[in-house]
Amino acid sequence: MPTFDNLINRYDTRTLLDVVTYQEPKPSMFRNSFFNGPDVYFSTKWAEWDEVREGASMARYVGDKLEVDATEFEPFITKQIETPRFQEKRSLDLTVFTTRAPGENIYSQRTPADRAREKEQGAIEFCMDACDRRVEQQCSSLMTTGRVDILGKGVDVYVDYDLPLKLTLAPSDQWGAPGIRPFKDLIEWATKLRKRNYNPDMLLMELSVADIFMNDPDYRAMLDNTRMEMGRIAPGPVNDLFQTAQYFGQIKWPGLGVLDLYTYAGTYKKEVKDPITGVITYEEAPYLDEGRVLMLTPEARRNRILYGAETIVMEGSEEVVTVEGRYVPEIYTDRRAKTKTYMVTQRAMPAPFKDDSWWTVKVLGS
Repeated sequence: MPTFDNLINRYDTRTLLDVVTYQEPKPSMFRNSFFNGPDVYFSTKWAEWDEVREGASMARYVGDKLEVDATEFEPFITKQIETPRFQEKRSLDLTVFTTRAPGENIYSQRTPADRAREKEQGAIEFCMDACDRRVEQQCSSLMTTGRVDILGKGVDVYVDYDLPLKLTLAPSDQWGAPGIRPFKDLIEWATKLRKRNYNPDMLLMELSVADIFMNDPDYRAMLDNTRMEMGRIAPGPVNDLFQTAQYFGQIKWPGLGVLDLYTYAGTYKKEVKDPITGVITYEEAPYLDEGRVLMLTPEARRNRILYGAETIVMEGSEEVVTVEGRYVPEIYTDRRAKTKTYMVTQRAMPAPFKDDSWWTVKVLGS
């Protein structure tokens, strides 16, 4: 039978380093870059808003002692979304509070209650970060595909925002195909945005798209001009405004204006449902899908997150309450199983500020 002396030589000196925790950083490029409008909180799980699309009316000429005909008010459209419910949960065996925590000295005087408080804070933060990752995935789906898939335990639906400026190029028109000029497409898209009184100022490209664009003969010829600055290829440090999106250049061109060029390669774990068995598995998928380019305007950075309310039963009092807020944390104990569970629930859904203020185009693939 092993003794204390067999396990540790009590006469040897030791140094205990700080605990090393490996966890992927929490991505928030889409959420923080393109959803800068005010968050909206609802007292129910249903989120509604009214949209009015007023035309660009111009005052009409009229003779003396006459009046123009009144311009009718545009009808409004009410849109409604049931904010999807998602959550993260961690359960701890209460016996872990009686043993040494990571990084803790073996002669520590800390009590199980001390360890429980520390674990509780870490578990709640872990669950909140998981909810934030889901919101980031929702935001990227709205901006790129205009559709948010809601797939999980007991739910399999989707929300289609029906974006007006969403396009998939035909195989013969895709970038890199013979005779195709990406600049012609960019000028066409920018012109349509300007006709809607938006000013494009940014292109966000998937890496394979950026590679084709940088080697485009028109772009190369534009850069190679004496006494004319029509753009540049100058990969630089990550811009704090767009976080992990990588800046790689700029375009200055009549019909386009000034466009900053960025790439992004962040990934997440995507749910995939087997069509036969119905089993849900997870695979790595990019936030900005392959072959995608976004042409963005300042208005495209003012989208919002809608938060629905969650009804819960309060631990101990058994009171039923409806909670409005970004996170709804719950902590409960199973005394028989000797476990303590930490759970955070969230009801959230992204909503566009102006759904015609950016282009999302699939220029490669299908």
